[in-house]
Amino acid sequence: MINETFEGILGEIPCYNTIGNWIRKYGLYEYNSSGESLVDEHYAEVVDESMMIGSEKLLVTLAVPAAHQGRPLSHSDVSVLDISVSTSWTAAGVKTQLEKSAEKVGHAPDYVISDNASIMNKGIRLCGIDHHRDISHSLGMYLERTYKESIDFKAFL
Repeated sequence: MINETFEGILGEIPCYNTIGNWIRKYGLYEYNSSGESLVDEHYAEVVDESMMIGSEKLLVTLAVPAAHQGRPLSHSDVSVLDISVSTSWTAAGVKTQLEKSAEKVGHAPDYVISDNASIMNKGIRLCGIDHHRDISHSLGMYLERTYKESIDFKAFL
């Protein structure tokens, strides 16, 4: 179909398996080299116990610019530093992954952003890195504590 659209000027089109392999290889290259662009940069890490795959939990560590960009973050601002899987995450495990991510870049982040999970809080504290709590989680917890017994709040949920 592509070749027909371009009237054969592209020559032979690779099969979809070949294109899929190229995409996977490029993705692996991007993942393995993601810290290189941050060597001379101030950056922050966003860490989250993201999802459960079967009985294992995924811990994702992203890098974003440490300084405010004057706009919302975009896809191009984010680098994937680490994706790790474990049956359960402990503070020591989170600390290890944060150290691994910092090693990949060559220096520690200016700060780490996470939700209010106690495991994340302790792991970040063990690293000795400044911790900024995700505002949406913090605000959500505040609203829940404040309005938990409200009839209107319960009806909203």
